[in-house]
Amino acid sequence: MECELCGKKEPSLKHVLIEDTSMWVCESCSRFGTPITERGKTAKIGTLSALGHDASLIEEEEDFFPGWGEKIKKGREQRNLTREELGARVEEPTTSIAKYENEQLYPTDKAVAALEKELKISLKEEVPKASATSKVQSNITLGDVLTKKKKQ
Repeated sequence: MECELCGKKEPSLKHVLIEDTSMWVCESCSRFGTPITERGKTAKIGTLSALGHDASLIEEEEDFFPGWGEKIKKGREQRNLTREELGARVEEPTTSIAKYENEQLYPTDKAVAALEKELKISLKEEVPKASATSKVQSNITLGDVLTKKKKQ
């Protein structure tokens, strides 16, 4: 993956907020921002080479089905489980189960897998991405733009 600030290739990036902008940056650039805690949309989205600089490389991503919170609630109720019991079975706090059911919190990939297995439901769907018609120059980073602006 490539740091959005300096362009360095790294095996993993950190999600930080730099001047009100959410960015995927390397360890050394992460000091310029504050860490963002993930709401668990999906890890797959975050690992798409930090959304790269070429949108046409992204073919599809996973997203939650509409009404996924209701699916969790109905699945739990069909198995006559309380939120506490379901939380214990999937190793999640009761408050998290309640927030998942109300769609106030996205479950992590680990929680999604556990919920899908325990409740025998599917929470995610693959969403095809529209391919970009033109390729964006892949070696320009936000750091390059800022450096160029400073020189002007």
